[in-house]
Amino acid sequence: MNLKYHYEIQDGLVAHIQKNHPISIAETKYDRIDKKFLATMVELAEAANDSRVFKFWSKNQLPKDTMPEEVSDFHHFFLELGIEFGYRLEELPEAFKLHSPTAQFLSLFKTLGRLHTRWSNEDYEHLGALFNGLLEWLEITHEELDKEYLAKNLENHNRQLNGY
Repeated sequence: MNLKYHYEIQDGLVAHIQKNHPISIAETKYDRIDKKFLATMVELAEAANDSRVFKFWSKNQLPKDTMPEEVSDFHHFFLELGIEFGYRLEELPEAFKLHSPTAQFLSLFKTLGRLHTRWSNEDYEHLGALFNGLLEWLEITHEELDKEYLAKNLENHNRQLNGY
């Protein structure tokens, strides 16, 4: 997976969105950052929901077919946060894998919350390591994430062109 390329094309999408949806008088840069953090958490929650890893009450433990796309949506916002704060990883750090996929999701949420209250490059790197661990838990390869990300990035650009 070429993370440098992902940041570059995410930069292009960010520029496209800013052109189509500039910050309004009623909105501040900080409001926009809050919205990006919330969007990142929502996408992570959607990935968790589609993974079904926490649904002990259900006989159906198979992940939904849409799970890889939701993981890719989280990846979009992971990249966007790095762009927002001027910090880009060369590659995803070595996977930091906890004792269960549920614990992995919870730790990602916790780290996102910490980043929201005080940005640090170290915490962003840790978020990347946790994300890499989640990919392992969900059995999504870097190649699969790359394919999903590139397809969704194209879809997102098309959405901007069509008044999304």
